[in-house]
Amino acid sequence: LTPCLKIQIQLIFSSSLFNIIIKDDY
Repeated sequence: LTPCLKIQIQLIFSSSLFNIIIKDDY
């Protein structure tokens, strides 16, 4: 995995986690 791809995957993962937390909240 290239560092760029790693960062992209981390961003997608964190944003999806964030979405789940928000959906859970409301």
